[in-house]
Amino acid sequence: MSKSKDELYSIGVDFKNNRDKYKKILNSKNPSWNDLNEHQGFPFKTGEHYRQFIKKRQDRDGTLKKLEVNKEIINNIVLGAYFSEEDNISKTIERARLKDKETLPNYKESVEIKQDNSQVSDKVIPLSDEELKDVNFILKSHNYDPEAWTLISAKHSIWNVNTKVDGVKKLFSSKISVRPRTEILLNEDNITKILDNLIKKYSIPFPKYIKHNLNKNGDLLILNIADLHYGLKSYLETSNNEYDDVIATNRFFYVINDVINRIKHKEIDKIILLNLGDICNFDTPYQTTKGTPQTDHSVSYYQMFTKVSDLLIKAIDMLSQIAPVEVWNCNSNHDRYTTFGIFQVLNSWYRNNDNVWIDVGTLDRKYIKYGRVLIGISHDINEKSAFKTIHNEAKEYISDCDYLYWFVAHQHKLMVVDDYGVEIRRLPTVSSNSEWSYSQSYTGTVKKSQSFVVSKEYGIIDIMNTVIRD
Repeated sequence: MSKSKDELYSIGVDFKNNRDKYKKILNSKNPSWNDLNEHQGFPFKTGEHYRQFIKKRQDRDGTLKKLEVNKEIINNIVLGAYFSEEDNISKTIERARLKDKETLPNYKESVEIKQDNSQVSDKVIPLSDEELKDVNFILKSHNYDPEAWTLISAKHSIWNVNTKVDGVKKLFSSKISVRPRTEILLNEDNITKILDNLIKKYSIPFPKYIKHNLNKNGDLLILNIADLHYGLKSYLETSNNEYDDVIATNRFFYVINDVINRIKHKEIDKIILLNLGDICNFDTPYQTTKGTPQTDHSVSYYQMFTKVSDLLIKAIDMLSQIAPVEVWNCNSNHDRYTTFGIFQVLNSWYRNNDNVWIDVGTLDRKYIKYGRVLIGISHDINEKSAFKTIHNEAKEYISDCDYLYWFVAHQHKLMVVDDYGVEIRRLPTVSSNSEWSYSQSYTGTVKKSQSFVVSKEYGIIDIMNTVIRD
């Protein structure tokens, strides 16, 4: 006769709290969870699975305190004497739970929310010596998600409580301070979930372009994405224009398809898809950038992360059918940590694709060499220091290059400055005004994207403007 989960739970808790009792039952001087699992007929894959089952169930109940149950029930279950009616077992166990609950101390638990969005939680919880050092366990014990909250401080005081069953029982009054995370917590589980979600929903796009043969003596195509601000929500009444994730998606693929069609008669040997920064509008699940809330948003953080990843994958798949693709990323003020995560996803997605290379570097400024051409890329740069910066940071390339460029963004407008042979190109955007930019009168620029055809020998030989007409 197999045991119910309640029976296995009761046995496991009793085993956890009364190891000496089980030395004789399990015929072992040092009984383990594997011994108990074997004695019960292997209801779990391993003894560790059994132990985790007990821990998770106690954690789910809001406490890891000892579950005190009628000793006669435990002895009968362990030794193989079963009750005739399962309902009687459940009712008896429930009565034992309620009895034990009466022994909890009369402690006034509290949660305080402060002006800076931090919180202070004060409650009584059972903790082992190891759990006292486990930040994630302490957060969960206070009902905080470790992926959304970070621990500032913790203070624990011992409470010795008299119980009817065991006498003195040790608990802890636990007082912690926490604050919302200002960055996404990237770990193996989160990235796996994102990839699984993309795989389930992804379908290969059918781009509007004409495929042609690769010419290794062709030119370089640089297709820029500057300040897309995916996730921004703008209203006609407050920003004098409209913008949301749907509009951003349509404009993104309008640029991709327009450029593909305009280069179909050109010989291209490599394509660079260049994210010049701020492809996302905010950087945390709380819609903040560097701690500053972005109040106008059309999607949640996790929707934005997944959808931008999907946009880039589709664009890369479209472009990689024309020529090998390199995808470069620039750190920026709106989405520095988010795009780092997105590019890690892209790197995993294309890890076995020799036709696609993903930039996962973390420097604020990077350099691309193509023939006798050197291009510095950054979200922003001080024009006065651009000449000195490229000569200092990329000195090993300078003697071999005749054409030096900077591609930057950030200001949402087109500017070209020539500083002693270093051409600084500040590129425009297809995104719309936010309420803040409209209030500051940062308006009037033409919404467009600029893409470039670059020759190994002659530098930029063609500039393509993709203009957005509302």
